[in-house]
This record gives sequence, C-alpha cells and structure tokens, in this order.
Amino acid sequence: MSEKFIATGGFTQATTAIAVNIEIGFKPKCFRIFNETLGVYEEWNDQMADAEGILNPGSVASTVSKLITSNGITPILTESTSSPHTAPSTIEGVTFGLDTTVNTASDVYTWVAFR
Repeated sequence: MSEKFIATGGFTQATTAIAVNIEIGFKPKCFRIFNETLGVYEEWNDQMADAEGILNPGSVASTVSKLITSNGITPILTESTSSPHTAPSTIEGVTFGLDTTVNTASDVYTWVAFR
C-alpha cells in the first residue's frame, strides 16, 4: 500500500457558516483552502500554531496577505470510540475555522493538503 502525500477535495458550505472538519487521511504539513465564490484563500503549515492561517483576501478588501491568529486552520487527529465488535478508527485532517473573510455561508470551497 503506497502512502498518500497529497490530497484534494471540496465542498459547499452550509447556509450558515460553520467550522468544518475535513478528513484528509493524514495529518498535513501544509493545507490550503480556496473560497472559489469570493476568490480568497487561507493557508496553514505545521510551523504555525493551531487556529492560525495566512489569509490572502484577493480582491475582497485588499491584495495584502495577513496572519490570522484565531478561527483559522487546526490539524486534527481523533480516535473514535469503538464497540466490542468494531475497531477504533482514526480521523486525520484539519478543522477549517470561522474566520469570516474566507469562511462564509453557501460558498464553494476546494482544498489541497500536503504530507
């Protein structure tokens, strides 16, 4: 079985913006999420603190990137509880936080993660 080093995906946000757990299959060293509706993206790497992100607002307010220190991206590694008849499962990925510059209701998102 070969190891995955890159993963991609996408989703449409709910009608109310919520934090989203994105299951990747590994804990990423770098994660970038694009809001295709607004033309903005947020990026996180493993040298950053949890809930941080570099925000590139594109044409929304300015073209200057900035560090966000809350409501950004947080890596997740959780193990679900198991019953006597099933083995525990591990979920690896990120939580896409509620920074309102990039996470808005009903928008379309694509993402890429690197191991």
